[in-house]
Amino acid sequence: MKKWMQSLVGTILFAAFLGAGPAAVSAAEIEDPNGWREWRNAELELSGSWRQGTGEHSGQWWYERADGTYPSSGWRWIDANDDGYAECYYFDREGWMLSSTTTPDGYDVNQDGAWTENGERRLVRVLRSCQREVFMDAAEGLLYVYENDLSRPDFKSIMLGHNMTNQDRTELMQYCLDADAAKAISGLKEALIFYPLRLNENQGYFDEQVSENRFSAVFGSEIDTGEIARSNTGELVGTSDREGCRYAITGYDEDFSGSQMCLKLQYERYPALDSEWDRKGTLYMQLEKSPYDLEFYIGTISNYPAVG
Repeated sequence: MKKWMQSLVGTILFAAFLGAGPAAVSAAEIEDPNGWREWRNAELELSGSWRQGTGEHSGQWWYERADGTYPSSGWRWIDANDDGYAECYYFDREGWMLSSTTTPDGYDVNQDGAWTENGERRLVRVLRSCQREVFMDAAEGLLYVYENDLSRPDFKSIMLGHNMTNQDRTELMQYCLDADAAKAISGLKEALIFYPLRLNENQGYFDEQVSENRFSAVFGSEIDTGEIARSNTGELVGTSDREGCRYAITGYDEDFSGSQMCLKLQYERYPALDSEWDRKGTLYMQLEKSPYDLEFYIGTISNYPAVG
C-alpha cells in the first residue's frame, strides 16, 4: 500500500497528541526489572518520524523509518518525544497504528495508540538519540584499542574505568579525537563525543578541560592528556586523515534491565582508509548509571551477551 506523506506539521501534531492521554506515572514505578524484551517480543524503532494519513485515512497515523520503510503487522517500541522512555504501539498489516481499541493479540491501546494496562501507559527505558550517537562513537574508539582481544574466542570481558592502563586511555582518546575531527569536517557534528572549537582542512582543535571532563563522563575514567597531540596554543588536536585501521558500526540494539543498559553493536574493521573490511564482529557494552549529563557511562565491554 502506498502511503501519502503529510508535511512536518503532521509530526508536530502527533507529538502534541501524545500528551493528551492518561497521566503518566513516574518512570521508576513502571520500569520493568527484567528489561523490555521480557515484556513484549517487539522491536525498538531507532530513527523515524510519525506521519498522518490523508483522504480516507485522515486522522490515522503511521511511522516512517529513515530508509522510507514502515512497521506493520505487530508491535514496535517508539520513543516519540526522545525523552528516554519508549511506548509500545501496534501497527496493522498496512502499517496504520491502532488506537482506542484492543489489539488482535488482546492488549489495550489508548487514544494515542500506546499500550496500556489499567489505564496507564507501559514505558521502557531507552537511550535518547544524542546518547545513542555518543556511545556508538565511543564504541569505535574502544574497538581500536581492544578489538584484537575481543576477536579472540577465549576473551571474556574487560571493565573500563581504573582498569584501563594510561596507554589505553591515551590511545582511546586520541582515536576518538581523530574520528570526531573527521566527522565534524564531513558535517556529522551530532555524532560526537568531543566537539572541536574550530577546524582547518584536516584537523580539529579541542578544549583540553572540556575534553577531559567528557572522557570521564563517557568512559568512567579520568585521563592525563599529557601525551595527546597539541597545537601551538595548547589545544588538543584530532587529525581526520590518520593512518591505520578504522571501524564502522553496522548494527545496533539495546536492552534496559534494572539500572543497567546493554548495547549490542555489530561492526566492521577497515585496515586502511580506502580498503574493504577485513573482519566483522559484535561488541557488547554494559552501561552504568551516572550523575553526569549522559546519565550512563561505559562500565564493561565484552564479545558475548552476558557482560559483567
